[in-house]
Amino acid sequence: MALGSIDWHPIVIAGGMLVLYNALHFGQEGCNNSSLFAASLVQKLTKTVNTMAKTKILLVEDDAVLAKVVDEELVEAGFEVFRAYDGEVGLIMAQDKRPDLILLDILLPKKNGFEVLEALKKSLETKTIPIILLTMLGSDDDIKRGLHLGANDYIVKSQHALPEIIEKVKSFFAKEGHPQAGQAEADQPDVPKPDTTISP
Repeated sequence: MALGSIDWHPIVIAGGMLVLYNALHFGQEGCNNSSLFAASLVQKLTKTVNTMAKTKILLVEDDAVLAKVVDEELVEAGFEVFRAYDGEVGLIMAQDKRPDLILLDILLPKKNGFEVLEALKKSLETKTIPIILLTMLGSDDDIKRGLHLGANDYIVKSQHALPEIIEKVKSFFAKEGHPQAGQAEADQPDVPKPDTTISP
């Protein structure tokens, strides 16, 4: 079909999406050669879909330096990250952003992690969001309380290097059936990581 002076060619791809393409997108040869066009279309759409499908993580951590480092590591691994520095803001952002996972520190200003966790699990809007608790010392009582309130898992920050924390997050999504989690990392070269164990 023609729109103005440009001939547009419709094609239906997986999921029933109708795409219009023309020679300006892929070149005249691409429009005339179905194999070349299909390869170009898949390449362009894959990049778009990967961006749209990023798994969202809410990081609620009051240590600004630590939060920044964890944020950067998660983004590098292919996740979309939102940050909150206190429990009240974390609760609001959880309701607003509806993340796929919340990394929730226990010791927080305004509302501590247990209060946030309890509020999230009582709300119909947020009760199904998975939550991994972040704790510095790994007190058995804190861990038991958090799991009893509905946390899915916990990470003792003082016992894990940052790359291990990221791997634990990725493993969690793999078990939960989120194949897109960390997908962007596959396109990145392997770079040796320094020892980044978090000290109390």
